[in-house]
Order: sequence, then C-alpha cells, then structure tokens
Amino acid sequence: CTPFLPAYNPFVPDHRLLWRLSWNLLALLVFLIFPLRTRMVLDRLERHGGMSVVAGVLGCIAIIPLAVLLAITILLIPLILLEFVFVLAGVFLGTAALALLIGRRLCELISPTTTPSPLLALIVGTALITAAELVPVVGTLVLTFVGLIGLGATILSFAGDSFAGPVARATSRAPISGPPMATG
Repeated sequence: CTPFLPAYNPFVPDHRLLWRLSWNLLALLVFLIFPLRTRMVLDRLERHGGMSVVAGVLGCIAIIPLAVLLAITILLIPLILLEFVFVLAGVFLGTAALALLIGRRLCELISPTTTPSPLLALIVGTALITAAELVPVVGTLVLTFVGLIGLGATILSFAGDSFAGPVARATSRAPISGPPMATG
C-alpha cells in the first residue's frame, strides 16, 4: 500500500453508493413533482446539447459573483441561500432530464418497436449514470459533466428561445396546417 492512499477494507462500509442513490432519489422526486418542467429541460437538452454545456459552465462561473453581489448589499444576504437552492434544483432537474434521455435511448435500442414509459426510462438512465459515477476516477468527471449539462439545460429551459437565435426560433415550430377541424 502507498502511504497516500488508504487501504481498502471490506469491513468498512463505503457510503458512495448510498449517497448517489439518495441524490438520485431526489432527482426522481423532482421529476415526479415537476414533470412538465423536466420535459422542457429534456427538449432543450435534445435540441441544444452543446449550448447546454456552455450555459452550465457559465452558470457555474456566475454563482460566485452573484453571491458576492448579494453579500455586498447586506440586506440581500438571505438570498444567497435561495441562490444555492435554485442551483441545486436546477442540477436535479437537469440530471433527471439527462437520465430520462439516456434511459429512453437505451430502451429504444433494446426494444425499438415500443416506447418506454418516462418513469422506466428515468430509472434506467439513473441506474446507468449512477454506475458510471461509481467508477473511481471517471466517476468524478461523469458527476461533474452531468451536473454541468443538467444545470445548463435547466438554464436554457428557463431562458426560452432567447438563446436559440432567430434562425432556430423560425425553424423550431412547424406551421399549423391541415384540414379545418369541425366545431361542435
């Protein structure tokens, strides 16, 4: 054994799996409480994956200056806690959307003729993300990347189409066409 790395002892419990499962349970709860918002985040994730990463990085960078600005005003110091809650909620919402996307794609690969239920897709995606996060070195990178993508997609879903640009806004909605619908 090296003096810097602790020796693995099978009799000492490793709580990483318990922590990951509890965080994923919170992401599942966020999905169950806010299914429409999760769908909106999923839509942003599917349409603007790269922009979600950029928005996540910019959002993480903006957390500290915003907290400093709130602290400078002295009266707004309690809003720093609210900022922390909103960032955590955004990460959970984005993680749920990313797990939903991964689970749905895997279920479609396994059985292309059926569409999986959103809850099943979320559980499958969460299990895959959790398994990737438990890998010793790569897990930290996966955890960081999932958090950044999730936060960025959540930020984009709240921003609406303002980040999409005029070309993406014009092509994102199909015109309503078809025969007129009968009334009454």
